[in-house]
Amino acid sequence: MRMSAHLKTHLEQAHVSYTRIPHVPARSSQYAASLLHVPGKEVAKTVALRAGKQVLLAVLPASYHVDLEK
Repeated sequence: MRMSAHLKTHLEQAHVSYTRIPHVPARSSQYAASLLHVPGKEVAKTVALRAGKQVLLAVLPASYHVDLEK
């Protein structure tokens, strides 16, 4: 999957160090981490959320879950 231009720009402006590692499509980010033989906390996933009319993009470790109730 390609990284969005918006996310790339945001990470660069925030001086966040990262390495892109291409991989085959996977059913989950945690599964992708296992295919890459790295811990899920070292692989980032993006989650798109909607809060009213606003769309939010969360970037979090593959091993984390989003609690939509909170």
